[in-house]
Amino acid sequence: MKKYNFIVFFLFITLNLVSQTIKGSVNDSLGQPVFANILIKKNKTTKNVIQYTVTDDMGKFNMSLNQPLDSLTIEVSSYGYKSQKHSIILSNSNKQKYSFAFVLKDELNKLNEVVLKTNKRIQIKNDTTIYNPNAFKDGTERTVEDLLKKLPGIEVKTNGEIKFKGKSIKKLMLDGDDLFGSNYTIGSRNINVDLIDNIQGLDNYEDNPLLKGLQDTDDVALNIVLKKGKTDFSGNSDLHYGIENRWKLYTSGLLVNKKVKAFSLISYNNIGDNNSKYDLNSELLIQNIDRKRLNAKSLLTEGYFGSILDDSFHSMNSSFFNSNNAIFKLFKKSSLKVNFGIYANELNRINESFTEINDGTSQIDFFNIERLTKSPKIFSSQVLFSNKEKDSLHWEYSGVLTNENTTFKNKSNNNSTQQLGRLQSEVLNTFHNFNIVSRTNRNTAIEGIILYNYSQAPQSLIITPGTIFDSSSNIELESQDSEFQKHSLQSKIGVIGSKGFLKYNISSGYNYFYSKLNTALSSTQNESNSSLNNDMSYAVNSLYFFPKSSFRFNKGLLKLGINVQHNTLTYHDKINDLEIDKTDIILSPNLSFNYEFSKKVSANAIYSYNELLPEEDKLYSNIIQTNFRSFSSNTVDLRYIKTNQLSTKFKYYDFFKRTTILLEGNYLFNKGNYFNQSIINEDITVNSNFYNPAINRSYNVLLSYESYFHFLRSTLKLDTSYTIALDKNVINNSELREVESKNLQFSFMIRSGFKSNFNVENISNFERNTFEAINQTNQILSFRNQFKTIYKLSKRFYSTTILSYISPDLTKSTNYTFLDTKLVFNTLEQRIQIALVGKNLTNNKKFETVSVNDYSRSRLSYNLIERYVLLNLSFSF
Repeated sequence: MKKYNFIVFFLFITLNLVSQTIKGSVNDSLGQPVFANILIKKNKTTKNVIQYTVTDDMGKFNMSLNQPLDSLTIEVSSYGYKSQKHSIILSNSNKQKYSFAFVLKDELNKLNEVVLKTNKRIQIKNDTTIYNPNAFKDGTERTVEDLLKKLPGIEVKTNGEIKFKGKSIKKLMLDGDDLFGSNYTIGSRNINVDLIDNIQGLDNYEDNPLLKGLQDTDDVALNIVLKKGKTDFSGNSDLHYGIENRWKLYTSGLLVNKKVKAFSLISYNNIGDNNSKYDLNSELLIQNIDRKRLNAKSLLTEGYFGSILDDSFHSMNSSFFNSNNAIFKLFKKSSLKVNFGIYANELNRINESFTEINDGTSQIDFFNIERLTKSPKIFSSQVLFSNKEKDSLHWEYSGVLTNENTTFKNKSNNNSTQQLGRLQSEVLNTFHNFNIVSRTNRNTAIEGIILYNYSQAPQSLIITPGTIFDSSSNIELESQDSEFQKHSLQSKIGVIGSKGFLKYNISSGYNYFYSKLNTALSSTQNESNSSLNNDMSYAVNSLYFFPKSSFRFNKGLLKLGINVQHNTLTYHDKINDLEIDKTDIILSPNLSFNYEFSKKVSANAIYSYNELLPEEDKLYSNIIQTNFRSFSSNTVDLRYIKTNQLSTKFKYYDFFKRTTILLEGNYLFNKGNYFNQSIINEDITVNSNFYNPAINRSYNVLLSYESYFHFLRSTLKLDTSYTIALDKNVINNSELREVESKNLQFSFMIRSGFKSNFNVENISNFERNTFEAINQTNQILSFRNQFKTIYKLSKRFYSTTILSYISPDLTKSTNYTFLDTKLVFNTLEQRIQIALVGKNLTNNKKFETVSVNDYSRSRLSYNLIERYVLLNLSFSF
C-alpha cells in the first residue's frame, strides 16, 4: 500500500513538473489593462482552437496546457483593437513556463469618432458610460435604485436623488424617453431590475437636440435600456402580511411598444414603505428649486415627523399611492406625455422633548409632549405635448396641476398646559410652460419661453384652549387663518450660436411676480386688534438682458456672463399703512473656468455675484401663530442680499479601474442678510426676522473617494465634509451675537464582491456639530454603523441580515441596536419569490436624539414601530 501511494505521489509531482504554463499581460498603448480573448492554436494557419482563456480585470492571464506541444501560436484579440499573434517553438527549449506581454493598438475604423474602452463591467463611448448590470448584481436587487447604489460613479441619496460623477442628474430616461420627468423616483424605486439590459450615464447632456453643439452644458442624465422582446407588457405584484397587523399590497405594470410607453403602480401599506414621489411627510422627495420658489408658502407648521432612521422604523403610516405615467407617439416625431397620481396617508407619532435654553444671562427649561396625527391627500397631474415634426423647429407645452389637502391634529402638553390643535391646510399649484426652438442655420438657433404659475396656500388653525400670549394682560389666542397667493409670469427670447471656439447665448425678457398675504389671529376676548392681522401685497417687475459666452481652447473652457436687471418693487401693507416703491439696476456677473488635464483628470473654478430680493415670507410685519407655542413676525425691509460665491472642484474619474476622486471647496460671502431675533420663555417662543447690513460667511470642503480593489474583491467609498458658518442672531433682547457653527461629517463604506456565497457591506457615519457664541459652546457627536451580510445558500435561496448600531450622543450611554433579517426563496423561473422578513427584532420601542444650536440643547424622543415578522409573496408577469 505504501509503495502504491509513493508511485501515485511520484506521478503527480512529475506531471506538474513537466506541464507547460503560459501566462502574460495585455495592455493598450497607454498602459491600461485590456479585457481580451487568449486563443491557443497549433500554428498560424489553422482555425482550430485547442484551448482558450480571457484576461482578468488587471489584463493578466495564466493557463496550463492540457496537452504537451512542440509548438503553438497565441492569438490575442479584443474589440476595438488590432489582433496579435505570436508563435513559439517548445521542443527546442527546456523551459516549461512562458511569459508574454502584449500591447494592443487601436483599430482604426469609421465609427464617427467613437472611442471604446471595454472590460467586463463598463464601456465608455464618447460622452456615454455603459454599465453592465449583471457584473454588479449579487441577487438581492429588486428595483433600479437597488442596482444604482452599487454602480461606480453613481450615488443615490436617502431621498432618492441620483448623482452621476458628483452631479445631480437632470433626467432618468427609459429607452431614451423621459417618462417620469423630475419625479423620477417613481421609476427608480419601482421598475424591476430584471428588465434592464444596461444603464447609460450621459455626460454633457442636452435636452433639446436642436441645441446640441451650440452650447457647452454640464448636465448629466441616466438612460435605462430595457431588454428587447421581454417588455411588451410586464409587471410585479407583492403581498406582505404579518403579525401585529402589518401589511403591504403592491402591483406595477410596464407597457412598451412602438406607439406607447407606460408605467403604472398602486401601493397600499402600513409598514413605513414608500413607493411614491413624496416623503411620508407629503413633501416632494426631490424638489425642483426653481419651481419651488414660484409656489405660495404655507406658514403654519404641520408637526415634526422626521428621523435619522429609515422610515420603516418610525413611520406609523397608512399610505396609499397610485401613479400612472404614459408617453404616446402621436406622429412620427411628436409625442404626448401624461402623468397623474393620487397620494393619501395617515401618520401618527408621539414626540417628547426637553429643551434647555441658555441666553447667556439665565437658564430656561421647558418640556413638551405632542401626540400628532397628519392626514394628507394629494392629487397631481401633468401633460406635456412635444412637437418635433420639423427638423429645424421644435416646440412643446407642459401643464401641471397639484392639489393638496391636509388635516393635522396635535394634542400637546406644554409645561403641563394641555391643548388640542387642529390645522386644515390646502395647497393649489398650476404651472404652464410653452417653449419653442428654431434652428435657423448650422451655427444659430432662436429660443422662446413663456411660463405662468399660480399658487395659493390657505390654512386655518384652531387651538383649544387658546395660547396665552401676554400673561400680564392675559391675552389668549385661539385661532389663526392664513392665505398666501402668488402669481408668476416669465418670458424669454434668446439667440444661441456657435462660431469656431466661441459659443454664445444672448437672452432678454420680462418677469413679473406678485404675492398677496392675508392673516387673522383671533383672541378669546373677541376684541378687534389690527396688530393681529396682516394684509400685504408685494410685486416685482423685472426687465433683464443676459449675454453669456464660452471660449474653448486646447484643454480649457472659459465661461462668462453678466445679467443686467431693471427691477421695480412695489410693497403695500394695508394694516400698518406702509407703502414702498423702489427701482434698481442690478449687475450680476458670473465666471467659470474648466481645464481637462487628461480624459480622467479635470479641475474647475466658478465665481458668481448676485443681489437677492427678500422672499415674501420675510415681508409680513404683524404676528402669526404657527403652532401651539410658536409665533413669528418680521421687520419689513426691501434691501437686497448681496452674495459672492466661489467654488472650486478637482475631479479624477477612471471607470476602467473603477476609481473616483472628488475634491471640492466652497466659499460664500454675504453682505446684508435676514437674521433672527428670538424671545423664549417657558410657555411660548416668538421669532422675528430683521434685515441687517452685517457680513456673514461660510466655508465648506468636501472629499469623496471611491475605488475597487481587485486583490480585496471589494469597493471602498469615503465621503467627508467640513463646514464653518459665521452667522448672527439676537436672543431675549441681547445684543447682536456673533455665532460660529462647525459641522464635520465622515462616512466610510466597504462592500465586498467575492465570487462566493457570502458577501458583506459595512457603512460607518460620524458627525460632529459645534456651536459657539459669547463664550458659550454647544457640541454634539453622533455615530452610526450598519453591517449587512448576504449569504446565498443556493442559486434560489439567500438571506440578508442588517445589524445597525446608533449612538445619537457619544457623551451619553444611550445607544441603540437594530436587527433586521430577510430570508428569500426564488422559484426556478424566478417569477415567484417567497420571503420571510423580520423587522426591529431587538424590539426598540422608543428612539431619542439630541440636537444643539448656539443657545439651546434639546432631547427629542419618539415612538417606533415595534418588532414584527412578515411573510412576503411576490410574483412577476
